[in-house]
Amino acid sequence: MLGIADADSAENNSGSKSVIIYPVACAVPDRKPNAPKLSGKFLRFVFVQGSYLHSFYKKDVVTEESSAILK
Repeated sequence: MLGIADADSAENNSGSKSVIIYPVACAVPDRKPNAPKLSGKFLRFVFVQGSYLHSFYKKDVVTEESSAILK
């Protein structure tokens, strides 16, 4: 992913030094009932066909809500 050979998600516990996806660590304050669990900017992700995430989502583009600030 993104040219990082050992990129991984924290949930896999692979020991990778390049974990790029972490679980949300805190609750969103004042979340309204039935509101999305995350709160923040909506991000658009475009996946490369044949990549792991493309095979997982089975879509070329997805939009996700984020509670983290991406650098």
